[in-house]
Amino acid sequence: MSDRIEQKLLAILGNPGIEDPKQILKQIVMDIKNQTTGELLQDKHIYQLHVLVQLRNLEDQLDEIMVSVNEFFNIEKDPIYIRGEKKGFHKKALGIALELKKKGMDNAFIKEVTKLSAEEIESLEL
Repeated sequence: MSDRIEQKLLAILGNPGIEDPKQILKQIVMDIKNQTTGELLQDKHIYQLHVLVQLRNLEDQLDEIMVSVNEFFNIEKDPIYIRGEKKGFHKKALGIALELKKKGMDNAFIKEVTKLSAEEIESLEL
């Protein structure tokens, strides 16, 4: 395998052969940590890795690896993680808003409590 991180990232798209994809992913993550300077470049490579593993259906393996190497990787700063968290909070807020609406609460109150937009609250079906 190449020494360049960009080539290693693209190798994810190929057939890793007999090697364990999880081991390859772990090696790439460690190379990103050890061979890149600066948080911005590391974040860029990690984001690229997230995109490429989706194409090979290796997201679960990457998630497991990212948790195991979290001593250098702050998952709370990962853009994919942040997007998922926001989506989860939004979904939860919609559920709370629907329950409040069913109980007859005022839309202004629901907006204040859930931080949802008036349009989102009004569009909720009882």
